[in-house]
Amino acid sequence: MKQEAKDRGLKKALGSKNSALPSNFTFCTMRKVEEYIRTREKRAEQQMLYSIVAVSAALSAVLGIIVDHFYGEELKRMFSSIAETFLQLDIFATPYILFAIILILLILFDHWMRSSYYKRHKE
Repeated sequence: MKQEAKDRGLKKALGSKNSALPSNFTFCTMRKVEEYIRTREKRAEQQMLYSIVAVSAALSAVLGIIVDHFYGEELKRMFSSIAETFLQLDIFATPYILFAIILILLILFDHWMRSSYYKRHKE
């Protein structure tokens, strides 16, 4: 019944003498078509990104399982020996740690100063 009403409305619009299209009909139609194409391309890009992320996560998980299966015991022994050596560090290592912390802070301060300088002199 709705289809018949649409057909009657269409027939009535075509049968009237004022059935001329607006002057910018082609422009508006092409703009809508281009907008539709852009939204489809954007949706396709998003789907591609999601699939790439999913495949990367799956490959990373499989790699972790394989490494754990083949080298699990060796890795546990290696990390336990590394942990033991860190526990045996003496007091002489602390100045180097403090030096590293100061160096990182100075690098961050330099980055902050450079970014603020470039923001002020951007013009």
